[in-house]
Amino acid sequence: MRGRLKGFVIRLVPVKDRENAMNVLDDTQKVTVKYLSGLFLMIVCLWVMYGIGFSLLGVENAIFFAILCGLLEIVPFIGNLTGTALTIAMSLVQGGDMNMVLGILVVYGLVQFIQTYLLEPLIVGAEVSINPLFTIVGLVAGEMIWGIPGMILAIPLLGITKIVFEHVEPLKPFAYLIGSEEKKGEPGIFQKLKGFFKN
Repeated sequence: MRGRLKGFVIRLVPVKDRENAMNVLDDTQKVTVKYLSGLFLMIVCLWVMYGIGFSLLGVENAIFFAILCGLLEIVPFIGNLTGTALTIAMSLVQGGDMNMVLGILVVYGLVQFIQTYLLEPLIVGAEVSINPLFTIVGLVAGEMIWGIPGMILAIPLLGITKIVFEHVEPLKPFAYLIGSEEKKGEPGIFQKLKGFFKN
């Protein structure tokens, strides 16, 4: 089906522009894969941070709740609020006091701050070659326009927009503006980590 869709798009383009259109589609596919790898890496970082925070607070089954909160981060706001609410509820059921509840809320706030202002711009944004400033602007704009779905789609749509801009001569300055400084042949964060663990 994917090949048929690709063929359909190519047939819509004039013959002289088909090679350029093929390049755009191939680059778009690569950006999607890089975005998903960046998202996975960010979720792993969230697991570690939530795991450390919940363990220090003495939350029972801290690793389980860390993994749950990390996975639910895929859906902004609703997901992380649900994960935190479940962690608080289970802590109270298991005999936790208000100090533990406050501690969980503090961990949640710190992790959200780090995720929004460090992880998403530097890991997810970097994987699709979008600079941190436009990653944050894109997330805010996406939330204002489409709400939660807008935040989920903001970074991949920015990456695809950048690719289209790179292949349209008058729009190349805009691609440069929203893009990050990327050295040719330099591996992304995900590849660097894979290389580190191999060594």
